[in-house]
Amino acid sequence: MSETQRPRSHHSARHTAFRPRQGLPLLRDGQPAPERVGRRCRLVGGVHDEGEEVAPEKLKSSTRRWSRPRAQASDAVDDHMRAAVVTRIVTVDPGRCINGPSYHDGVGSSSNRGPGFRILIVLPAAVMLLLGLSAGLVIMGLPIPVALDRLPELHAPLLVFGFVGTLISLERAVALRAGWAYLAPALIAGGMLLALTSLPILVGKVVVTAGLLVHLLQYFAIWRRQPMTATAVQALGAVAAITAGLAWSGGVRPAYLVPLLATFLILTIVGERLELARVGSPGERAEGALLGFAFVLAAATVLTLTVPVIAVPVAGVALLGIVVWLARYDIARMTVRQTGLPRFVAVGLLVGFAWLAVAGAGWILGGARTEGPVYDAVTHAIFLGFVITMILVHAPLILPAVLRVAIPYHPALYAPITLLQVSLVVRVVGGDAWGLTPALQAGGIVGVIAMLLFPVTVVCVALIVGPRASRKKGARVST
Repeated sequence: MSETQRPRSHHSARHTAFRPRQGLPLLRDGQPAPERVGRRCRLVGGVHDEGEEVAPEKLKSSTRRWSRPRAQASDAVDDHMRAAVVTRIVTVDPGRCINGPSYHDGVGSSSNRGPGFRILIVLPAAVMLLLGLSAGLVIMGLPIPVALDRLPELHAPLLVFGFVGTLISLERAVALRAGWAYLAPALIAGGMLLALTSLPILVGKVVVTAGLLVHLLQYFAIWRRQPMTATAVQALGAVAAITAGLAWSGGVRPAYLVPLLATFLILTIVGERLELARVGSPGERAEGALLGFAFVLAAATVLTLTVPVIAVPVAGVALLGIVVWLARYDIARMTVRQTGLPRFVAVGLLVGFAWLAVAGAGWILGGARTEGPVYDAVTHAIFLGFVITMILVHAPLILPAVLRVAIPYHPALYAPITLLQVSLVVRVVGGDAWGLTPALQAGGIVGVIAMLLFPVTVVCVALIVGPRASRKKGARVST
């Protein structure tokens, strides 16, 4: 880059001033510094390659405010930028990306772990997903052969801690590029594996809780680099997870921990949505409102351990407040009108928001229940309808960032997502509302099939569609 192209700033690259809750470092004219992103960071999903300079207009979505009217915001944001809804591209210095997976010139250094190391963590998480699904089928009374007597009681911890918690903490470790950060996914996954062995189950519980503590430290590290409202929201979720881990270690049954487990995952996802909501410039007041809802939800779910009759309905009100906020400010309401991957992600988001509203209403009307149809409907509306749907629609963005495996978009990805929603409707309406045991079991089986079908679909798309897309791209470049 020539000297004339360099940004005019009195600050060095490593000491660029930041404003609280602001995305990218700004120049004097208020525009982001493209070279600081282009030289060292890559957007999730392979939107931009390493070393590619990113135009300022493609990064306006990461700035706190910009001059265009909100009505014109959708035209100014790059489609791929909008699709990368789980990534938080925040640059503190030329060699570091915060709050989202980053690629650096020095991959393989001691500060980062390669894809092989990450696979060693992802594989146990996948195993625990399968075991958790099997435990769910056993609970529904299906004749599923299992060799572990304690498997049914570990249904929720396996899915929340062992599967989702491991992946979330791994993504944060990849973002931080610090060796100690990998202790979080390693301890969480290792603890759940220990809980499945013949050792006293308390050993596994303690190790999992230690991993959750390291996960909270990940957010402290992110906050030190750049304080953001989104980070605070996610940290509240981590606090809920630690509370659940401590209570679980103290002997509290997982059924009583569902509100805490739900808060952990909900606030993690909502915090990520907040960062992408800045495309529409929601403003500090809107951010403060979301932080307030998140705080009430976290506090109420902690109180469910002592006064569930009062705390659970309050948590439901806070949850509905979060849903209203998402419906108002989330960029999915704009990207759903696009095509390809942005629409795919947006459709999944909007469906997930709907299930979250169902769960909030269930907590308000159903109260503190730890069994029965209302409990089943609320629990699976959150963990399957909202959380799992979010994970599936974001897989084409998460996997390239964490494992460096290209996942191109294809309409076939809609099939398992649609099947999952059908299974939930059958389960919640036919099984829970109408009390039909066959419908409950059928919904559970179809849901498991949908989740297993998704990785098969992703692999087929990657192996068949990916090479075709690469050849077409190469042909365009050659011409």
